[in-house]
Formats: sequence, C-alpha cells, structure tokens
Amino acid sequence: MSINQAIKGGEDLSLDAVSDIRATEQEAEQIRKEAAEKARTLVQQAVIEAEGLEASIIQKAKQDGEAALEAARLKAEEEISRLLKDNDALCQEIVALAQGHMDEAVAFIRERIVKSYGNS
Repeated sequence: MSINQAIKGGEDLSLDAVSDIRATEQEAEQIRKEAAEKARTLVQQAVIEAEGLEASIIQKAKQDGEAALEAARLKAEEEISRLLKDNDALCQEIVALAQGHMDEAVAFIRERIVKSYGNS
C-alpha cells in the first residue's frame, strides 16, 4: 500500500467517521425534538387534567356548602319552632296567672269605685 493509498484510505475512514457523527447528531436532534414535543403534550394534558380537577373540586365545595347551609337552615327552623312553643307556653302561664288574679282585680276596682262615689 502506498502512502497515497493510505492517505486516501484514511480520508475515506475520516469521511465515514464524519458521516457517522453527522448521522448520530441528526438522530440526537430528532430524539430531542420528539422529547420536546412529548413534553409539550404531557404539559397540555396535565393542564387539562388540572382544570378538570379544579372544576370538580369547586363543584364539590359548592355542593358541600349548599348542604351545610341547608342543614343550618333546618336547625335554625327547629330552634325557632322550639322557641315559639316555649314562648306560647310562657304566654299561657302568664294569662293563667293573670286570670287567677282577675277576681282580686275586679274586687279591688269595685272597692275603689264604691269609695270614690261613696265619698262624693
């Protein structure tokens, strides 16, 4: 093998190496692009899922809030009903107590009227 052939053979080897390097670089670039696209897709999917989850959480919170409000309303109505019954019972006691003193009051008023007209 002559020197020219060796150099030429070395050039072929170098060109093959450069060609392999370029092919590897292109493959690496393609892999990088695919990875970037996959990452964008994953981010988009994550955003969509997060928005759905957020909407679900908000809906659940509204339902829980409405249920709590309804429970509080029912409890308040029960308390109002109890207080009204207690108030009615107290009013009846007061009326009964007043009725018990009605005869005394009538007698007192008659006595006052008789004394007032008796002295005139």
